[in-house]
Amino acid sequence: MYKVYHLCDIVHICIRLCEQGRVFRQNYISIYLKQEIRGYQIQMKNKWKLRRMGLALFCVICFMNCPVQASVGTGEIQIKLKDLESAQSVQKDIEFQIYKVGTVNEDGVPQLNPEFVIQAYPQTSEELDAAAKSVSEAVTGEALKVEKTDANGILSFMGLGDGVYLVKSQKENAYGEVAPFLVHIPYYEEVNHIMTGPNYTVTAEPKASPITEKPKDPQKKPVSPTGTQNTPVKLSTAKTGDSTEVAGTLFVMLCAAIVIVEIVTKKRDRRKGA
Repeated sequence: MYKVYHLCDIVHICIRLCEQGRVFRQNYISIYLKQEIRGYQIQMKNKWKLRRMGLALFCVICFMNCPVQASVGTGEIQIKLKDLESAQSVQKDIEFQIYKVGTVNEDGVPQLNPEFVIQAYPQTSEELDAAAKSVSEAVTGEALKVEKTDANGILSFMGLGDGVYLVKSQKENAYGEVAPFLVHIPYYEEVNHIMTGPNYTVTAEPKASPITEKPKDPQKKPVSPTGTQNTPVKLSTAKTGDSTEVAGTLFVMLCAAIVIVEIVTKKRDRRKGA
């Protein structure tokens, strides 16, 4: 048997179905919106992650393609004085000066300033010594920095930028005669047949020799007006007692001469009488 619904019952059922459908639709829409919003947030987070990764990758690529250089003022020159094995040599408070006399290009190749008239940077030890001496004699102006050694003969010039530097000391000091030398920052070094660098700290032990006393000038001999040197005449240094001895000797010699003359005279007279 089919159940017969009145018109009012059908209307009531339709209203209830509409209400249920509206609630369902609202719930569905709410759930859908929440899912969409969450997916968008996840998508945005992923986008930011991708952007950050892309930016980091871009920085890495740029860093790899750019030449590696230290920031300005990170170079250092360390000086250690060697023991000259001399009692007169003192290692403390020895003053050194540095002058910037050249540049270093992006490839790490040093070059002296044009005023020093040295086209190619010296490579051998002999060439470096000769160039340092020449530059030391030609350099003018105030030193870039001045430092003194400690009790162990050590000092450091810090905060140096890229370039070629001349290091020299005072000619007269308590340590000895120190030869000027050239260094450049940065520099490359071959270790076990492998080129390492760039290096920004230079450790140097300058060439030096102990203090030697200057020979005294010999006394100048008197020069005659004609230009020839006169033979120095020794002055008599005889004392009063010596003159008495000389007089006695002369007297004895005179008496002996008189005796000899008398003997010769008597012999001649005898011969004549005979």
